[in-house]
Amino acid sequence: MTPPLHLSRFRLDLPRLFAWAAARRLPLEGGDLGYTVHCVLRAALGEDGPQPFSVHQLKADWDHSETVVYGYGPADGQRLRERLAASPDPAAAQALGEPQIKPLPDAWPRGLDLVFTVRVCPVVRQDCGGDRTRSKETDAFLVATNGRDPEEHPVDRGAVYAAWLARELARDGAAEMIDARMTAFARLPIRRRGGKPRGSASGSAIKPDATLEGRLRVTDPDAFARLLARGVGRHRAFGFGMVLLKPA
Repeated sequence: MTPPLHLSRFRLDLPRLFAWAAARRLPLEGGDLGYTVHCVLRAALGEDGPQPFSVHQLKADWDHSETVVYGYGPADGQRLRERLAASPDPAAAQALGEPQIKPLPDAWPRGLDLVFTVRVCPVVRQDCGGDRTRSKETDAFLVATNGRDPEEHPVDRGAVYAAWLARELARDGAAEMIDARMTAFARLPIRRRGGKPRGSASGSAIKPDATLEGRLRVTDPDAFARLLARGVGRHRAFGFGMVLLKPA
């Protein structure tokens, strides 16, 4: 049984976050904050740090925006506030600020339709030369287009990623995807602290970064709760895989 989840919301103090990251030589290339946010959550909150999570730029007014982190985890508001107050890394706690917490339903009704938004890294693992001990990650779109003439057999990237997501949501019978569309796409270098980009032997570490929106239907309440708690796909420590929900 999956512990009850809570949705947490942190409004980042970016100057404090950048100073904290720079002092620890965290990679900030490319402007993506995913791995830095993962590190600051762990430094401030330990195992109570929400995971999966997602980072969003929200419009505060005509001239300003704010950077907000949403995350799922079993810790409630009181637990998170106590951990922040007693954090062994006060600078990390100050970068996160005061959280807002909302409990998720204890049980998701079977057949419930929901609107979702999710940022994913749609890759598939492939064996190298048939050797399962040597596998690599490949963009799902490249797998779908391998050996095809793009002029004779055009392939829609959004459709490929939607099909990939439908398979992920259906794991263990958790949910059925009703429809989806890709609303954003980029290529993101995946780096960790003190290391080179993660990727192929050639040193390439460029991963697909796609945001999809659509509707899903809960088909197994327990499996769906586990899916939310785990997240979708790989590289969740970089801010991928959190399924944000709202009523249909």
